[in-house]
Parts: sequence; structure tokens; C-alpha cells
Amino acid sequence: MSAARGAAVAGAGAFAAYALTAPRDILWGDGLELASVASHFGVAHPPGYPLYALLGGGWLTVSGGALPPYAALALLNCLFAAFAAALLGLLGASLWARHRAPGTPGAAGWTAGLLTAAAALLRSFWESGTIVEVYALGAMLGAGFLLVLAEDGARLSARRFLLAGILLGCLAANHLPSVSVALVLAARAIQLRRAGRSAWPPLAAAALAVTVAALLYGTLLVSAGREGRRIAWGGTSNLPALLAHARGGEYSRALLRPARLDRRLTAREFAHFASARAWELAGAASTQLSRAAVPGAILASLVLGLGASALWPRDPVLVLASAGAAGAQTAFLFLYVIPDFQDYLLGIVVASSPVWLAGAASMLDLVIEWARRPGRPMIAGIAAGALAASTAIGNGSASLARNAELDARPWLDRALAALPEGAAVLTHGDADTYALWYAALAERSRPDLLVIGTNFLRFPWFARTLPREHPAAGVVRFEAAGPPLGPGAFASLVERQAIRPLLGAGDVFMMEPDGIVGPIWFERFRPEPVAVLLTPQELETLLSAGRGVPPPRLFRIPAAATP
Repeated sequence: MSAARGAAVAGAGAFAAYALTAPRDILWGDGLELASVASHFGVAHPPGYPLYALLGGGWLTVSGGALPPYAALALLNCLFAAFAAALLGLLGASLWARHRAPGTPGAAGWTAGLLTAAAALLRSFWESGTIVEVYALGAMLGAGFLLVLAEDGARLSARRFLLAGILLGCLAANHLPSVSVALVLAARAIQLRRAGRSAWPPLAAAALAVTVAALLYGTLLVSAGREGRRIAWGGTSNLPALLAHARGGEYSRALLRPARLDRRLTAREFAHFASARAWELAGAASTQLSRAAVPGAILASLVLGLGASALWPRDPVLVLASAGAAGAQTAFLFLYVIPDFQDYLLGIVVASSPVWLAGAASMLDLVIEWARRPGRPMIAGIAAGALAASTAIGNGSASLARNAELDARPWLDRALAALPEGAAVLTHGDADTYALWYAALAERSRPDLLVIGTNFLRFPWFARTLPREHPAAGVVRFEAAGPPLGPGAFASLVERQAIRPLLGAGDVFMMEPDGIVGPIWFERFRPEPVAVLLTPQELETLLSAGRGVPPPRLFRIPAAATP
């Protein structure tokens, strides 16, 4: 059996397992916005995610409504994750073949299949592959990029360099931190130059990557130009606005400050933050192969150690470049104060994959050597099967539990039932904004709603970073200097430009805001409670899941609220 066939068989099994535990309905998270954007090829929050919008929109068009938009895109993510695991299986088989004498026929196929299964069973693969997010697509592109550049740079063909450039450009248009794997391209270029060969292939690859990324981001200009009342976070109808949007929005500068306080972190605060995050990251990384932290840490250390010792004598450049790429993505989590890094862990796993795949292949050799004695093959097979089955059952059970905990449908149904036709509603966070956008744009069940998303805009750092950002769908507009600093001034602007004109035209509602702007909104508008959107049990479940909690209540702003 060839390596490609072995990886394909294992990848198909991974896809089936992912599909069985993927959500059948909507979950809280950025996936609601991505589904809304993909449904009409729109513009997502910074940096815009043009590649996912194009692929997701094409998938929804081809599927023809056979599944609800969120469920259809979740299935697409299952495909991305399974394909990424298969590519990593091929990469591992390629690395394994370098330092092992030719074995029995079909050995490459079994190796690729087993390594594909090992990748697919990783917790980060299963979690990111069964939700609507951009990370599984990034894993697929990153695995393909590393597979193309797996050979020594001096032996790489120009065609491989150019293919790597295309994949790198797609990575840049999907999730910017994933571009750290470009270190591998730079390392291969140095090897090529030291071998006395022409440097034009890696230079052409770099130029091609920039071109592909620019073309994909350029599609946002077209999308924003035809948005109308749809999602247009940055109003990216011109090139300067597009560049501002693409450089990352709220993460465009490495400002070490809490999200809710407009100041830099002190040295002591950052030290405390870094220490806590390091322990969290280590704990998350150690449970990739084991649900328990200590066995997982031991197993991860063993695999990485074996991989580094096996790969270093033959390709030290690849070890250093992949370690540097993984380190760069880890540094991103710290410097940009990402609140939830669990999904980002998949990018780190893929970036470091040459090392841990070489380690997994070395462990496979040790197991094969041990199992050659009579009676041991059956023991090895039973042990491997039991380990794979228990890991799959654990990951699958965790995914099903997550689907139940993060079910957004009850909240959305209650909100839509309470909002009359033609209502305008002010939202204050990702959860409520994205859920209502999904109903209006992806499901098209309530296209009459005008959703005025005020989240992010009250933060001065966001205003200074992107002065013309207005996720209020064109309702709230700012001067060139951006939104006024401070929640009170921002409340006055929203009142003047959005609420006051709308009060004479129909009902205006408001989701329950957070503790920062909440007192100002309630004092200024004196809204009347309309509906309870979350029961105490649902609220407790969401809080225990550690995810963003949507507003528990809906309010109506009376017509006499403003003069």
C-alpha cells in the first residue's frame, strides 16, 4: 500500500469520526459571524478572512441548502481537518523514509496511515475540526506547505518552491499568525544558496505569496462595495481602509494592555500574566494525546525528544525553522493578550509537526522492533487499538458535550420571538451581534432586523487603531479622528446618530450591556425589560464552559427616552 493510499484511508476515517460529532445547529462563537459572512461572500472582522469567506460561500452555494448554513460549514471544517491530518501523515512518512532502510512492501502506507491517525486524534485537531472556524483550514494549508518543503533545500525543485509560495499566500489570507511557517521557506532558500544554485525560485515563491495574499484581500473591496446594510466592519471601500482592516484590527499593534482598560500593563502585571498563561499553555499542550496532564506531558516530551534526536542529524535546518515557527506563534499569544488560545494551539501543533512526526515515527520503529517476537504483534495491535479507541471516544464525547453546552439556538429563538418586524436592536458583544447577524443573513429568517453592533467601538484603543471602523452597518458614522474616547461620549454619539432618528420610525431595542457601559445606557435611555433570553441554568452552563456569555435580557427603549 502506497503512502498516499494509507493517508487517504486514515483521513477518510477521521472525517467520518469528526462528522459524527460535529454540531447540527449553531454554537456560540465567531463561527456565527463566519457563517453570516460566507452566506453572502462578505467581510468578517479584522483582518477580514477573505479565503474562508470565498471557500465557505462556494461550499454553501454548491450544497444548495441541503443543510443549515452553520451545519454545512461545520462539515466543511471536518473535511479541512481530516485533509490536514492526511497531509501530516504523508509528511511523517516522508521524514521516516529518510532515516530508515527500505522495509517490507506496504510499510510506507502503514506508516502514513498510522501517523495520519495520530494527528487526527490530537485534541486540537478534533476540537477545531468540528466547529465553524478558520483554524482547520489553516492547518490544512500549513501541513501542505511543510510537506512541499520537506526535502533538503538544495534538492527542491522550482515547482515546489512556487507551490509553497501559493500556499503561503493562502495562509496569509486565512489566519495571519500561521505565516510564521515562512521561516521554513527562508531556511530552504539559504540551503539552496549555499549549494551554489540560483536564488530565483525562493524569491519567486515569496513574490507569489505576496501576490496571492494581495489578490485574496482585494476581494474584500468587492465585497464591501456591495454590502449595503449587510456586514461591513471596516467599510473597506478603498485601499487605505482595506490595509487598515487587513493588518489586524484590534490586534494590529502589540500593545500589552487589558482589553477593558486603556493603558499598558506594568512589568509586574505582565509577569503575572505571562506566568499564568505559560502554565495554561503547557497544560493544554500536554493533553493533546492524553486527557490527563501528567501522562500527556511525559508522552509529549518523549515524542519531541525522539523527534529532535532523529531529525537533527539529517535536517537540522528543518528542526530549527519549525521550532522557530512554533515559537513565533506562541509569542503571538503572549504579546497580543489573546483571551482564548485553545484554538490557536492547532497552529502551534502544525508548525512543530516535523519534529513530533519524526518522534512518532521513531516510536513506531521501536514498537515494530519490540513486536517482532512471537506473540507480541497481537499485544501491540490490541494496545494501539485500545489507545486509539479511548482517545477517539474521549474527544468525541467532549465535542458532543461542547455542542450541548454552547447551543445558541434557545437564546436566538427567544430573542427573535421578542423582536417585532422591522425592529432595530443595539448589541454590545460578539455573542449577541453574531447570533442576530446569522438569523438575518445566513438563515434569512429575519432580514427585517437592523442590528447595530456597538461592541469594540467603545474602546479607545480600537478607535485609534482603525478610525473608520463601524460595525453598525452604516448607521453610526464617525469623524476622521474616530469614535470619541470614553463610554459616555460614545453613548452620546450613538444616541445622536442611531437611536434618536430610529425612535420615530419604529421600535428600538437593546441587549443587556456589560458593566462598563451598562450604567450609562440605563441612566440615559431608561429601557424597559421585554424578555428573559437566558435561564439561570443556561447562564451557569455557559459560564462553566468558559466561553463568552450572551446577554440574558432584552430591553426596549421607549420613544420618550431621548429629547
